[in-house]
Amino acid sequence: MPISSKRETLRVKSFIIVFIFSCLLLYLFVACSMNLDTSGIWKGEMSIIEKGKIERSKVELMVNQTGKKIAGKLTLWDPQGNQVGILDITSGVLDGNRISFIAEARSFGGTLQMRFDGTASAKIIKGSGILNLNDLTGMSSAKFSLKVAKQ
Repeated sequence: MPISSKRETLRVKSFIIVFIFSCLLLYLFVACSMNLDTSGIWKGEMSIIEKGKIERSKVELMVNQTGKKIAGKLTLWDPQGNQVGILDITSGVLDGNRISFIAEARSFGGTLQMRFDGTASAKIIKGSGILNLNDLTGMSSAKFSLKVAKQ
């Protein structure tokens, strides 16, 4: 076999090996990202931005994931550390690493609602949204950011 033919054969074999290895890595990456499980307890901080002020408070998520659907509870504390509410997480979706949900609580003649959009990994959920309070005095809204770590 001539030298040029051996080189061509070696080049084709090298290309096939690199191609198969690349496909395997791509498959593993997609498979790992599709298997993200957010179920469990997440703790962290929420920053509420209202009227130019930023208030930070603790937050805890208890997440139940079934397929792409997210449900659970979200517990809020005020900046002084007093628990102020437990909201039900509804309409939650995990699509790849994108996560979104609505959390609501109804009490004392009013409704507190959070709309959240963000990203999720095996260790961190972070993002932002709108917090709406509708009670007897009217409706008010504030932007918030949220970052929690899996416990």
